Amino acid sequence: MGIENQSTTKMGIERKDYTGVIQRYREKKNISYKLKDGREIFAKFANYQDGSGVRNNLEGIKKEAEILSRLENTGVTPKVIQIKNYPNEKMARLVTEKISGNSLDRLEVKLEERNSVFANVITSSAESLQKIHDEGIYMVDINKGTFLVNNEGQECKVVDFELGVDSSNTNEEEIKKAVKFRQVGYPDILGYETLNTLESVKQKEMYTWAQTMLDFISDKTGVLDIAQTDFEEKELPEEIRSEYQNYIESIRDRITNYVTKVAEKEVQNPNNQEQARRWYDNRRDSSITFEEYLDELKTKEIKNKTKRFLNNASLNITLKYRLEKLGINLPETKLRFLEKCLDMDPSKRPDSFKELIVENKI
Repeated sequence: MGIENQSTTKMGIERKDYTGVIQRYREKKNISYKLKDGREIFAKFANYQDGSGVRNNLEGIKKEAEILSRLENTGVTPKVIQIKNYPNEKMARLVTEKISGNSLDRLEVKLEERNSVFANVITSSAESLQKIHDEGIYMVDINKGTFLVNNEGQECKVVDFELGVDSSNTNEEEIKKAVKFRQVGYPDILGYETLNTLESVKQKEMYTWAQTMLDFISDKTGVLDIAQTDFEEKELPEEIRSEYQNYIESIRDRITNYVTKVAEKEVQNPNNQEQARRWYDNRRDSSITFEEYLDELKTKEIKNKTKRFLNNASLNITLKYRLEKLGINLPETKLRFLEKCLDMDPSKRPDSFKELIVENKI
């Protein structure tokens, strides 16, 4: 995210700027202060920006303050110190306690500790999210910056509730936006019905959490995307191979049709055609026409995107074997729970983390 982490000291107060590129673009600032008495606080500044997201900046920071106040007794979120709306109503500031820990994208994991840290983070993040869900709160926007953990990953705090949904104080339009926000998986493409309900928000949250765990593992393992790692069907046990092949055949046509429509639109895009023309003109092989070259690009794009879609869609079947190829061995209960959460059919995902939490305590 391009975190600057610039540190300055003025009047005995140490100030660190954690504002990233995305925050600056969205007219936001994230500033950490160490006061003269040693206390550390965290301030989020937001200017008014009415975008096309779930809510504008000022609504978001106000909503976050309300949610954090509701979650104060859970022990897994920062406590609110102050929420201030400036007189011109174009800016607001939320001040909270600064909590310890590193976000998952900044956590350093030693090679020999990877498996244990991965397992710990899966459990601790699930336990913290469950406490939040028990209060009727859903985060909507979960990513590697959502969770702050200690070095071993056994303790987890949760931050950033600007897009959160409070089931006790929400409306139909807000729920609809939360369901559509960064649509995950391919429910519409695969024919699964997604309703604009709190249950759909929860089902999506289970998937997003699991995908965030995989993003974390990918990052610390040095691969771009676990779902796209090399994989051979013949490596699967026979019963799993049969399940995998049957599933792939059942969804291939839907995905291929979708990808083909997308590729055709991309080929017709004037900007893309202009880029393709430059590539074509730089080719040494002039045996094909520009139109034939465009068809080549479209065919290649369809093939690559179809493969990526099928790999992602089958993670609930192949995750164990993809992880093993990377030298990652998770406890069976954690692995199976992740697989359930990654199911493309939202109705088959767990409705809470309690199954995982109970298994961990046995």
